Amino acid sequence: MAALRYLAFGLALLFVEANPKSRVGSDIATKPIGFRSGCALTEKTADISSTLAELPLRGHTFGPDADIQLKLLRGSEHVSLDARNKKLILEEALDRDNGLTRFEVVIECKSLLDDTLPQLNISTFVTIKDVNDNAPEFDKAEYAINLPEELPEGTPVALDFEAVDIDQEGPNSFVKYRIIAPEGADELLTIPDPYKPQIVVAGRIDFEKLRHFEVEIEAEDGGSPSQKSKAKLNVIVTDVDDLNPVFQHENYHTNSIQDQIFEVFPDPIFAKDADTLNDPVYYELTGEFAEFYSINGTGTVRLVKDTVISTTLFVHARQVNRPERAATAILRVTNQSSIEFQHLLYSIQLTSNSPKGMEVAQAKAISSTPNTKLRYNILEDEAHIAYIEELTGRIFLNATPTKEKYAMRLLATDGKSRAWSRLELTVKKVNVYEPEFDQPEYYFDVNGPDLIGQVRAVDRDENDTISYRLLNLHDLFTIDSDGMLAHKISNKLTPGMAYELVVMAEDSQKHKSFVNVVLKTPSAQQSMNFFLICALFIIGGAILVLFGMLFARKVISCWPTVWPTARHHDNSWRGKQLSDSGVVITRSAGSETDSYPHRISHRRFGSSTSIEDKDRDTAAISYSNTSFPPPPAALLPSLPTAITSTALMTSQSATCVVSQAGSAQHNVEAATANSSPARMRNPNAPAIYF
Repeated sequence: MAALRYLAFGLALLFVEANPKSRVGSDIATKPIGFRSGCALTEKTADISSTLAELPLRGHTFGPDADIQLKLLRGSEHVSLDARNKKLILEEALDRDNGLTRFEVVIECKSLLDDTLPQLNISTFVTIKDVNDNAPEFDKAEYAINLPEELPEGTPVALDFEAVDIDQEGPNSFVKYRIIAPEGADELLTIPDPYKPQIVVAGRIDFEKLRHFEVEIEAEDGGSPSQKSKAKLNVIVTDVDDLNPVFQHENYHTNSIQDQIFEVFPDPIFAKDADTLNDPVYYELTGEFAEFYSINGTGTVRLVKDTVISTTLFVHARQVNRPERAATAILRVTNQSSIEFQHLLYSIQLTSNSPKGMEVAQAKAISSTPNTKLRYNILEDEAHIAYIEELTGRIFLNATPTKEKYAMRLLATDGKSRAWSRLELTVKKVNVYEPEFDQPEYYFDVNGPDLIGQVRAVDRDENDTISYRLLNLHDLFTIDSDGMLAHKISNKLTPGMAYELVVMAEDSQKHKSFVNVVLKTPSAQQSMNFFLICALFIIGGAILVLFGMLFARKVISCWPTVWPTARHHDNSWRGKQLSDSGVVITRSAGSETDSYPHRISHRRFGSSTSIEDKDRDTAAISYSNTSFPPPPAALLPSLPTAITSTALMTSQSATCVVSQAGSAQHNVEAATANSSPARMRNPNAPAIYF
């Protein structure tokens, strides 16, 4: 009974209200009034794994003195039970906006000592309070409307919009609206009732002054702190028919008629609707003697009587759809036999680069006599800068202008009457072209210690000069007046780095153009490879020079005995020995050849000089390695060292030719008789020529 009594008095009503700066369960009321308890939580302020509530129960739940046992029966999806410390632990984040406003936790408390009242259930109700954690949301991120101009103030704008706050009903979900506009459009639209999504016109909107503008609609809830959101509103102003037609000129005149149609000056009569609606217009003539004339829809004036009467008429242009929208111009009609230029002064402005042959103007004069042909001429043109077509009045440049101003007189005549006008040409010196680089971008590899490369810009203006300027990295690089880039030796560059320069080209008229220049420095490994390759080239060059010197020395030493006669005698003996094998030695021979034991035949080649009287003789000695013995050793010392060595070292049949030149040439061929063993030589043995 004592344990049950302690349990009954231990049950209490729990009320816990959490806020962002306090832990849940910090304020606990322990009034033993029954077997139910409750707590209130503010959503998203209670952390997961935090203590939701402490159960004020007496007794021990663990250890040798345990007399009660606790068990969580309901609410396990939201909380867990710490039976040892008698606490409820929050297991998930709570959000009232998801529909969870309240839940119940049931704990079973069982007595381990008292069998009279073995167990009791404790119910704890948790209520979740709302916080302002959601901002109002518009149904669209951007709106667009077409708004007619000249609407009265207070006119509602046909736009449906609304922002919704998903927080719980109350101040957190109350939304109010307002218009945020930039300068110039801040007094055009407004929202009179901030709690009603309705926009009205607040000021005059004129299509001719403003055709498009943007504002923002802001929605703010009533929470603390409040949450806001915005949406764009694009307003396109549309034109309405609020303007009268407009004439091209206010005054017109005519004194020339042809086929009952008047030629009107300075231009044909024309008017159009000033609104962009471009409503069609029609014309009317009023005034004294208006019945003598008529005007059609295109502005053409006709004579409807037989006589032209000088008068002043009023021309009215009216809109077809709204005749009250009208405009008026004046037309003067004169009847006199005279010639008159359209303008008393033709003032033309030219540029200094205006080319020869360019048409600058057209002068026109009118005669009061119908169908009269006029002729035009230019007078007082001392510089001969212009000429005029006699029948059309078109004026052309006769040369490129060089002065600042030219003045001359124009003449129009029909042969009887004359009219005068003035022509003034004003010349403005211009520099119309900007410098242009020859490449859109430059790339250079920085290999040397000083100069890097050149950028080049051209200007199509004549006699113009270009200067270059480096806009960045002045501490590392420079550029001269010719566009040559160079590296400042005083500052080192980082290996393997790419530098991007900006170069500006400027002409004498301050026209500028820019180009990017990318400079790439070699890496340390590339520099090492470069120096290694240079070293290898130097070494290889030295070796080639050494071999060349040795070769040249060898050629010079062999030149007197090898070159002169080899070419001359090549055909004489080669044709005879193609099918033979053996060694043929051609060189200067002295008395040693006479001691050769075999028969020697002598032949003459265009000279009667005997072989003994020649400065140099040629001896041909043939033998076979297999069946014909080599020359005796007594002959070998007289041969050149290189030839002797070659003849002794070869293992196969070879041919060695050594030729010398002299004033007269003889060929001495040593051969055996028909029965000589030389006839036994192998005809297929190869022949080698030295």
